[in-house]
Amino acid sequence: MGYMRQRGDLVMGGEIAFATAPDASYDDPTLGAEVDGAIFDFKYRVGYAGDKFLPYAILGTSIIPIAGENVVDLAGVGLSAGLGVDYMISDSFIVGAEYLARFTSGVAEDTFFGTEYDFDLRLDSVTVRAAYKF
Repeated sequence: MGYMRQRGDLVMGGEIAFATAPDASYDDPTLGAEVDGAIFDFKYRVGYAGDKFLPYAILGTSIIPIAGENVVDLAGVGLSAGLGVDYMISDSFIVGAEYLARFTSGVAEDTFFGTEYDFDLRLDSVTVRAAYKF
C-alpha cells in the first residue's frame, strides 16, 4: 500500500509492504533460528516517468521477525535498498517487478544458555506485482 506523487517526470512516494517468507531460514547453528514468516517494509520510492515505463530506486527500513527453539522472539531491523520498474498497460492497470535487499541486525537471547548474540541478517527478494490506479 502506498501513495505516489508526480512532479514533471519525477515520481516519488512512500509505500508500506508486508510479505511472507515461509521457507527462508537464518543459518545459525548456535541459535537454530529462522525467519518467522513475516517481513515488514517501509519504503520510499523515487523514479523517472518515461512514456509507459517507470524505473525507480528504493530506500527504506525493514523489520524481519526471527524465531527459534531456544530464542526469545526478536526482530532484525535495518536498511533496505533496491531497484524496480513499472509498466503502464493501460490508464488504470500497471504491472512491475522489483529487487529489494534487506540488511538487518539485532540481538538474540539464547534462553537455554542465558546468553546474548549479535546477529546480522541479509534477505534479498524479487517481487512481481500488479496495480490498479483509480
